[in-house]
Amino acid sequence: MEQAREQELAFEIEGMRCAACVGNVERALARVPGVRAANVNLTLKRAVVKAEPGGADPEAIAAAVREAGYGAKPLVVLDLARALEDDEGEARREKIELALAALCAIPVLVLDHVLHAHSSAALGAEAVLATLTVALAGRPFLAGAARALRHASANMDVLVAAGVVTALGWSWLALLSPGFHVADLSFEAAALLVVFVRTGKWLEGQARSRARSALRALLGREATTALVRDASGATREVARGELKPGDEIVVRTGETAAADGTILEGSSAFDESFLTGESIPRERPPGDLVPGGAVNVSRVVVLRATRTGEETALRRVARLVLDAQANKAPIQRFADAVARVFVPAVIALALATGLGWLAYGETGPVALARAVAVLVVACPCALGLATPIAVLVGSGAGLRLGILVRSAPALESLGRVRKVLFDKTGTLTRGKPVVIEASGRDEASLALGLSVLLSLEERSTHPLARALVLHARSARKDGSPELSSLDHEELAGSGVRATIDGKEALVGKRELFSQRNVSIPESLDLRASELESEGATVVHVSLGGEALALAALRDEPRPEAREAIERLRALGVRTAVLSGDREPAVAAIARALGIDQVRAGLSPEEKLGAVAHEKARSPEGELVAMVGDGINDAPALARADVGIALGGGTDVAKEAGDVVLTRDDLLDVPRSLELGRATLAKVRQNLFLAVVYNLVGLPLAAGLLRRFGLELGPAFAGLAMSLSSASVVVNALRLSRFGK
Repeated sequence: MEQAREQELAFEIEGMRCAACVGNVERALARVPGVRAANVNLTLKRAVVKAEPGGADPEAIAAAVREAGYGAKPLVVLDLARALEDDEGEARREKIELALAALCAIPVLVLDHVLHAHSSAALGAEAVLATLTVALAGRPFLAGAARALRHASANMDVLVAAGVVTALGWSWLALLSPGFHVADLSFEAAALLVVFVRTGKWLEGQARSRARSALRALLGREATTALVRDASGATREVARGELKPGDEIVVRTGETAAADGTILEGSSAFDESFLTGESIPRERPPGDLVPGGAVNVSRVVVLRATRTGEETALRRVARLVLDAQANKAPIQRFADAVARVFVPAVIALALATGLGWLAYGETGPVALARAVAVLVVACPCALGLATPIAVLVGSGAGLRLGILVRSAPALESLGRVRKVLFDKTGTLTRGKPVVIEASGRDEASLALGLSVLLSLEERSTHPLARALVLHARSARKDGSPELSSLDHEELAGSGVRATIDGKEALVGKRELFSQRNVSIPESLDLRASELESEGATVVHVSLGGEALALAALRDEPRPEAREAIERLRALGVRTAVLSGDREPAVAAIARALGIDQVRAGLSPEEKLGAVAHEKARSPEGELVAMVGDGINDAPALARADVGIALGGGTDVAKEAGDVVLTRDDLLDVPRSLELGRATLAKVRQNLFLAVVYNLVGLPLAAGLLRRFGLELGPAFAGLAMSLSSASVVVNALRLSRFGK
């Protein structure tokens, strides 16, 4: 009995501000009956929930998130364009609110630090402007903190709000108390703190928008309408969303295909760079499949729609990229684990700092300022951003290069691959046999042999026969005889026989000639053995019991295959071939490409076992990738640590692959590993920056280095916190230049 597939639900989460929020939402989701796993992404504000089949109610899941203090909207079908528009709208709101807050905060700074205006009127204006700044720019933090405390949880908002409210409240109390000192006031600290923190959030939004520029450009290629032809031949314009499979779509020069479809009439060249990364248009004859989003660059064609709406190639690619960006990389678990205990620990540390300085004899305002600085400087924003922002930028860079990574774990795993296993046919080779040599007893025998070959194989659809016919047509000389054959008989596994002018004609293997008592001259037999030892398939040709010639065929390596193997070797990656083909053929290709390890004659099950064996013998932390293109490769692709499917391969292989190379170029194998390594390096650098920032910032904020003249007040603690997030974001954005 077939096992029911688990249910996967997507939600848009509102109100998440930091890595601690991610933990709060994930714990709330995990408590819902029927939920098996939950993956929450801070950068995209998305949650993907995996549940038992029919066992989780979307409304119950959303209610659990709301109960934890956050908003949740089920996304039955994710509208990609709307998701990007929402991001842009949020960025615009951030910018407007930040600008208004800055207009209020700048006069506070001028009054306090530039004019040193300490009259009652000036201090009153400073207090009002600071309060207005907090109300404008601090609203998201204050609302988020209230939500978190209401549900007995803690996050970045609690830290920022505690710092701002404490500084602002203390200052108002001091201002309204008789005999106050100007030194007791921290209005400028409260105002600048919220402005700096909001600046950091705005920078994050800008970076997120820039990182998703590849996805935005991809969706920008979509046609909004299509010209549909009805049975009478009349055409009408319809919206893209109204198209159905079977519709006949007229695509004029310069227009974009609004759906995936096969060419019904005409032929043309199409710009498919969104899918392949190649700028050169691809010629498409009648019957070829044109992906939705491809631009017609030469002649009018008529397509019969095969996939429409969310199922077009462009939409599937965009959805896969978005899914990959929403996934959580394994290395993110470190940041999540730290963030889970970080906020309560920082609150305790801030209290200890304030009480410690009071006990040491400092005044209340000084102790308070240092406690607030500790609260603010230790926000785990940079830690929460470290991994998802790098994955976001890395997957976008991959999309631009034709490297489609299905998940964040796959992107991280690419960076850890140290051995790559290749299928042979169609992966390392072209997948189409070609004649590499044709020899005869003499020139006349060869000419006659080619005519016999052409006559017998012309009607066959076998790949070897097509290659033989193609060669025979091109190699025949003018004046060669045109032969007619009768009584064709396909001899399973050995060749073809027919009658020409009453004589038996044979094309086939050596075994067929032995069965028919046709002797092969020693010179041809020796040459056949040499060619077979080099991996070629040899067929002999005879007429009237006399062997005339032989033809050797081989599936030749892709032109870029050797360079790809050399680049992998330069990266310190070992390579091997796993193939179902004959040992000589596989060994010959491996020798030509410089691959030492070969396993031939494998069934799909044996390939699967070979992959498992390679994984078991690999050192800890060194992963194994499998590259393939065929249906028989799918189990091995799924079993490998990373399955890499070539874009020109079967749909089954592409579905099984963690990574799809849409350009069908083997050089993208080392390039994808380089992308994985670059992304993993950025994640590690970001985590290092986030940890070092806290190790340096906390002692400065707590005043432990004041004897050296080094101290961080609340306002500049907020600036430092924002700069830490910005540094992580800017460092990740450097990935966007990968491959340029």
